[in-house]
Amino acid sequence: MNKKSLKFSQIKSPLLATHRGYGKLGPIAENTLPAFLAAQKEGFEAHELDVRRTKDNVAVLFHGPFLEKTSNGYGRIEEKTFEEVSQLNFAKYIAQETITPITRLDEYLRAMGTNTISNIEIKRDKQDKSLGLEEAVLEAIQKTDSIERVFVSSFNPFCLKRMQKLDHSLPLGLLIEPTRFFGFFEVFNSRKLKLAAIHPHYSNITRKRVRRWHSKGLKIATWTVNDISKIRQLCDWGVDIIITDNIPAIHLL
Repeated sequence: MNKKSLKFSQIKSPLLATHRGYGKLGPIAENTLPAFLAAQKEGFEAHELDVRRTKDNVAVLFHGPFLEKTSNGYGRIEEKTFEEVSQLNFAKYIAQETITPITRLDEYLRAMGTNTISNIEIKRDKQDKSLGLEEAVLEAIQKTDSIERVFVSSFNPFCLKRMQKLDHSLPLGLLIEPTRFFGFFEVFNSRKLKLAAIHPHYSNITRKRVRRWHSKGLKIATWTVNDISKIRQLCDWGVDIIITDNIPAIHLL
């Protein structure tokens, strides 16, 4: 295993990052530790993962919001305690016989070590009115001494604003949907937030935009790119992190 220490601020060349561990549609349950460890063995040095919180403020890897989508549980995760969700099988949706438990964010960060860059996407939808998610994420990052090897992203600018207030040194990335208002959201939120990265859908990326974003000191992390020819084009343009479900692509670049 590669033992070099990776830092978000020192990314020099394009990195291919896994989407939820071993791909959203992969044979290993998404957002679980076995998926990330398997991808690491394939040679991946970067990962994208989704984080929500339990009722008792434990930051866990989960896209959600409903437990029944990927587990044998039911309901919204922020309405359950960690003890309750730790009893569930999060590989139920792929009919795995092996029971795969939920993964805590601090558990994941410790397991990945210093040779992995992690894009922690904070998931907060309109129905999630709970408090403490941002604090729980920051606590997991700090207790594992991971601040140099992570960056936190969200579609929710208010979520990023809260993270910024909690720790101004934490690298933040804004996710933007590929709508006709892309340019407005980019400019408006960039003025309101101190961003380290921008996370556009790959359809919104052009060579000219890459040059402009880099001139502003922004890293570029794009999603979710599975076509190998498109991955190569984005690498050629200088996109910093390319998130993919295509696990074999790591051997084709």
